[in-house]
Amino acid sequence: MINLEWNYWSKKEIGAYLSLREGEIKLGEKVTFGNLEDLKTSKAKYVLLCVPEDIGIRANHGVGGADSNYKAFFQAFLNIQSHETLTGEEVFLYGYLNPKWSEELGEVKEINALRDLTEKLDDFLEQILQEIFALNKLPILIGGGHNNAYPLMKAAYAQYNKGVHVVNIDAHADSRALEGRHSGNSFSYAMNDGALKKYALIAWQEAYNNSEIIRNLKNKGHLLFSYEDLFLRKNIDEEKIFNILSSFQNENRYGLELDVDTIEGALSSAMTPLGIAPQQAYNWVYRLAKHEKVLYFHLPEGVLHRKDGAKDRTIGKLLSFLVQAFIKGNLEKEN
Repeated sequence: MINLEWNYWSKKEIGAYLSLREGEIKLGEKVTFGNLEDLKTSKAKYVLLCVPEDIGIRANHGVGGADSNYKAFFQAFLNIQSHETLTGEEVFLYGYLNPKWSEELGEVKEINALRDLTEKLDDFLEQILQEIFALNKLPILIGGGHNNAYPLMKAAYAQYNKGVHVVNIDAHADSRALEGRHSGNSFSYAMNDGALKKYALIAWQEAYNNSEIIRNLKNKGHLLFSYEDLFLRKNIDEEKIFNILSSFQNENRYGLELDVDTIEGALSSAMTPLGIAPQQAYNWVYRLAKHEKVLYFHLPEGVLHRKDGAKDRTIGKLLSFLVQAFIKGNLEKEN
């Protein structure tokens, strides 16, 4: 069996991504990077991790490819301009999952085997994320399937000994049965073991969610705002949603999730022709980050090269914009 391995950045590796110009300072020239000991001494608050894998998606009968976006993201993110609103000194690059793990398991088809692998990844990531939370820093996790929301919630739960709240902008509730781990049941597993206390789901789509799952979530007091109520019936608008969420944010520490499959036209395992606009995602992330109790930001499911041949050459830049929105929103909250 192939072992999971975490790779830490080197100066040479970062330099290979940079396109330098005289008279300009790129973000990649200002970020800090390294291993746990380096992180302990860094003043950076935002800890960037990348998890190139599609095991959890394939374990949920989805189309692979979420292991392909990490290089495109770093190419875009490290080459943005350093400005006073985001210099790069706020960011620590804490490495990435060795992509060979997912690549070499690409031939695995059997669902139960994929679900066992997803569970192994859960445990591996939880330990890494606990190290970050223990230092009172804020992880930003890019890539992979939405299965990686579970180790984020479990690590936060272990650190604070209390279930967290989560705001998830997503076309899907990802609260399927406890049938073995995959990208479609992170939130049901987290609810089951107490890691997730309260759930707010924004822009879920009626056509792509089991009615029993939605009914059960509502009956348990979770907050659900459908895409249809927002944009078809217009029973609610985003300002009312943000007013409701302000109480949700105030009452407990919370994580922020944005599944790329809810963004119109962005390539993912479940790409949608009708979803929230990239500009809406950009603004919503910025607004939801402006709170002292936010614990992390998770951007799963984005794909550069999908296993069925589809490509999206803009995905790296889209993910970069969304990470910028999160950091800028959170920094402005502090000022």
